[in-house]
Amino acid sequence: MRNGDFSGVPVTVYDPASLTQVNGQYSRTPLPGNKMDPTKMDPVAAAIQSYLPLPNFPYANQAGCNATGVVLPSQCFTNNMYFVGPNINNSMWFNEKIDFDITPNNRLDASTMQWKQYNPIHTRPGEPLNVYRTIHAFQNFGQLSDFWTIRPNLVNEFRVAFSRAANTSGQGDYDQGYENKIGLNGSISPLFPAITWSGYYSNNFNSEDESWSNQNSFVTSDLVTWVKGKHVLKFGGEFDRYQLNKEDTNAEGYTFSGIDTRNPSASTSTGLGYADFLYGGVSGFSTSVTPALGDRAWSTQAFVQDDFKTKPNLTFNIGLRYIIVSGWSEVQGRIANYDPTLINPATSTFGAMCYGPTTPGCPTVAGTHKGILDPRLGFAWQPMTNWSIRGGYGIYSQEDSSQTFGARNLGLGWSTTGQASSTNSITPAFQLQTGPAPYYQFPTAANRQPYSQNGNSINYNPLHQQFGFVQEWRLDVQRAVKQFLLDAAYVGSHGNNLPYTRSINQVPQSLIYYEATGANMQQYRPNTTFQAINTDLNDGGSLYSSLQLGLRKEFASGMSFILNYTYSRTFDNGTPTPAGAGVTIDAIQNDYNLNANWSRSLADAPSVFNGGIVYPIPVGRGKTFLNSDGVLDAFVGGWQLSSNLMFHSGLPYTPLMGTSNQSGALDGNWFPNRIGSGKLSNPTATEWFNPAAFTTPATGTFGDSGRTILRGPGMAQVDVSLVKGFHLGFLGERGLFQLKADASNVFNHTNFLNPNTSIGTSSAGVISTAQGPRNLQFGARLAF
Repeated sequence: MRNGDFSGVPVTVYDPASLTQVNGQYSRTPLPGNKMDPTKMDPVAAAIQSYLPLPNFPYANQAGCNATGVVLPSQCFTNNMYFVGPNINNSMWFNEKIDFDITPNNRLDASTMQWKQYNPIHTRPGEPLNVYRTIHAFQNFGQLSDFWTIRPNLVNEFRVAFSRAANTSGQGDYDQGYENKIGLNGSISPLFPAITWSGYYSNNFNSEDESWSNQNSFVTSDLVTWVKGKHVLKFGGEFDRYQLNKEDTNAEGYTFSGIDTRNPSASTSTGLGYADFLYGGVSGFSTSVTPALGDRAWSTQAFVQDDFKTKPNLTFNIGLRYIIVSGWSEVQGRIANYDPTLINPATSTFGAMCYGPTTPGCPTVAGTHKGILDPRLGFAWQPMTNWSIRGGYGIYSQEDSSQTFGARNLGLGWSTTGQASSTNSITPAFQLQTGPAPYYQFPTAANRQPYSQNGNSINYNPLHQQFGFVQEWRLDVQRAVKQFLLDAAYVGSHGNNLPYTRSINQVPQSLIYYEATGANMQQYRPNTTFQAINTDLNDGGSLYSSLQLGLRKEFASGMSFILNYTYSRTFDNGTPTPAGAGVTIDAIQNDYNLNANWSRSLADAPSVFNGGIVYPIPVGRGKTFLNSDGVLDAFVGGWQLSSNLMFHSGLPYTPLMGTSNQSGALDGNWFPNRIGSGKLSNPTATEWFNPAAFTTPATGTFGDSGRTILRGPGMAQVDVSLVKGFHLGFLGERGLFQLKADASNVFNHTNFLNPNTSIGTSSAGVISTAQGPRNLQFGARLAF
């Protein structure tokens, strides 16, 4: 297939150069024998392909994968490369603490913590990516507290704290001139390009970004505790300042989806992304090189809380927190935003960009949110001996994070950007050998005009949206029976006004049928000046309900165990997943119909069982066996064995079309049509669900399958730890030397992750990833 022979692939590949139009209908002719003319191969694609590592699984090198004129098994194309690289993690922790009594009633407490990490990771095979990705990170924390007992019933605690977290990461291919080595004309990226191809044979071959960040937080707080009669009153507040300084260089991304090698007149024709790659037909391109930027924000909070006993066996808790939060800003005002009320000079229509300090009144920073109230209620009741009933309710507001803020055009207009995409699912955005030069936009004042982003995908930060918040509640009943503690609780939560990112410029469902005519779908967007207009609309929700059972027992010998079981259900409109900068939904087809997305959450694990046991081995001084002092006890005594058990149900996933999106919506995912359940009675890693239960929708239509309709493999893991302590009297009363051996996943059980969900590809239903294998760790600790 590297030479353009696609005869072994069960996909008809069409000649990109044969595109014709008759009576408004576009069509292409198939390649003779499903083989391309090698002389038509794009020279840049050929150069990139030379860096792609060859398969090393035995099956992929057997004669069955070298046959010609027949359809080859999917193993010949996917999951045929095995690579395990070393992952070195060198970490150091330092902790210091000082207490000083100024007076008998006033004490100062100071503590610091330092953590450093050097982490070379060898994750990718093949040059130039067969190099270490190196991560350097450190974190410093320090705090100073003053505890002042004003009266026996009145205590004040004042604290100032500072934390700094820094991270740098990079790949060895940075600034090595690969753009010249592969002949990528006009490329300005110092990294090897990120190549992604979809379709029957889908994969990616990419570098990592080069980045650094420093995050600082300053916290000043004061807490007063006043005991008065039956009341324990607490009130206070805090003021926080946040800083995030960062710089990020991304590899240029090139996507090949199959649109250049499909037949537009056949609704079932998908083309082949890898064939598009060899022909050089780029369906999507994006890049971003940002300067060093500085995010800034602050918040202040005040609270009051009262714990009061109405009876000796009944206590109520009432609290209220008042929050004021600033909008995020950039230290030099280098932010852009889409303004739907601004006239675009190039089109004389509403909707244009404005840029920080260069545009008076530009809504680049969300206004300060005031009047945010978070109430909390609770009670604890002991109706009789050995019984306890507790309950509570609270509202917890969700502040806008720097990651979400960073996705909203931070640095746009001051960064080098580039993007291009096909708008008709028929012809590519450009040819790879011509290079991306025409699509770059450089950070000059001339490029910070209201029309400078015309034709691009943009981000929109609506101002003064409602704050997202989560309501949480709990009712817990405990009973002590003969030294056993039994616990049963109902726990739930409801998320409101949650921010979900999606496009408000998607082609409406009522117009996507024009895709089947070969029309340029850009003309059917609500705002034809731009491509996607991505924004966080605070209209999402979530619902969690659970029954939680627990059993705990402690023995006089020191042995103890705890068992917990949770039965739960979790629903949402979309499970937010951090995506470097910003928060995205896992899958959505119709951006205008969020209610259709309501389904099981990606985090929905109906059954979860966790357990733990601690067992002091009864050998050595004061124990049942070999009860003696001296050398023997020093070696065989004082050992402690502990274990954690974890078992939970599999997590849901969503089958999506893995071929080019021909729905005509231009944004969002494309769901397949569902003609069967997709579930298998005996699923395996090579076929976890039945891909034949899903078909490609007709061009210009949405699929009827749903979100999170199938469930992946469960998880089972047992961890074991063995600890031995040596008391060192010459180091004082607390002198202790401790040896520890840990084994996570001690039985080396394979815990598969979810399968590939790309319908229309050879790897659909195949599981190729798993959680970590057995890991052994040995350590020593000296305390004094």
